Amino acid sequence: MDIDGKDAVLGILVIAVVGLAGGLGFVLISNPGGTQIITQCPEVDYLYGLPDDWNIAPNSSYFTLNNGTDSITIYLSDILEGAKKFLDGCEEWEKCLAVQTVKDDLSGLWITGVDVLDVLAYYDTNFAGDLTFTSLEDNYGATDVLETSAYDLVGKMYEDDEPVIIGIAANKTWLEASPIGSQCGNFSLFGQAMETSCKRLETIDVLNNWTVDVKVNGVVNITLGPENLTSGIIPIDYSYIDTGWFNYNRTYWGTNISDIISYTGVDAYANFGVQFVASDGYKLPNPYSYRSPEALYNKTEVMDHLPHNGTHIIALGNHTDNVNGTGKNPSDGIPIAATDLRMCLVFADRELSEGFYGDPDPVWPNRRFCGYRGGPYQLVVPGRIKARYLEHIKEIRITVPYP
Repeated sequence: MDIDGKDAVLGILVIAVVGLAGGLGFVLISNPGGTQIITQCPEVDYLYGLPDDWNIAPNSSYFTLNNGTDSITIYLSDILEGAKKFLDGCEEWEKCLAVQTVKDDLSGLWITGVDVLDVLAYYDTNFAGDLTFTSLEDNYGATDVLETSAYDLVGKMYEDDEPVIIGIAANKTWLEASPIGSQCGNFSLFGQAMETSCKRLETIDVLNNWTVDVKVNGVVNITLGPENLTSGIIPIDYSYIDTGWFNYNRTYWGTNISDIISYTGVDAYANFGVQFVASDGYKLPNPYSYRSPEALYNKTEVMDHLPHNGTHIIALGNHTDNVNGTGKNPSDGIPIAATDLRMCLVFADRELSEGFYGDPDPVWPNRRFCGYRGGPYQLVVPGRIKARYLEHIKEIRITVPYP
């Protein structure tokens, strides 16, 4: 994601915590599939950090996920099954649990576990909003409760590269059998740069869904959730060729932005401007970007399609992108090919065959939810390049009247 125009770079996120004390500091050693900061441990290769002998794992240990619909018992054996798929090299469309290792600077131990948001997606909890993590009761009947949200975790984990994991091992020893086992049990929540965490994890509760606020002149007009945005959807095919960068060739499922605008009644105005905001505050289009300022999308662009001359998108509203250039200079190449498709808020997709520098990937055999790494809602704008497809949409801002 291009970071021009970002209102604020989120560093350490403020997470409300009830009944929790103490601090945990971590150094990321491996974050496969994302930006990596590698710290080499001289004694042991902790790239994945799990014990060598999985036969002695406490497989019957578990925690519970209450996702608002179901109460799911998640056993360590289930976690290890998802982790094995990841370690064996799962394909992009497959469900797996990304394994990561961080260093606990207080104990000096290397903690290995699985991506907490991957756990939600692995169990078909694709649209979580606010969350609580609750520990087992201690000897005095007290519990620790960590309160946060998927919005904050997405920013922390995928925008700021500060992983939050459900730890299951320490220094290649199953967590409960490790030197911190009496404190951490079989599962504990660990997070890089988090002031606190949740030890001896017992339950994860999803309190509500990820929602998208639609604001008109700063006032919330409607709030949309998965019940509004994922039902009765007709899939759409869209592709473009870019030999100098990424091709795009997918079927996607989502709601046209024009339909969302119609829900608000703003389509009755002669014109309006539309801007999209991600969960970390990043905005597109951004008229105030110092590198590439762009006007807001106008009524014609949103309700119909990006204007074109029958062959290529044209520069009305200055939302024009070049393709098939060198890949080094965005101004070379030719304007992207014309399409009459409308921009869409997408929650699931399927690659039909696309790739990097024209080298196609295999076709996905089925669709996947966009998940928390690229979703749960992302903006697709036919007639624009993939770099302008904003992820983690939390808000749609409408301005009326608009020039």
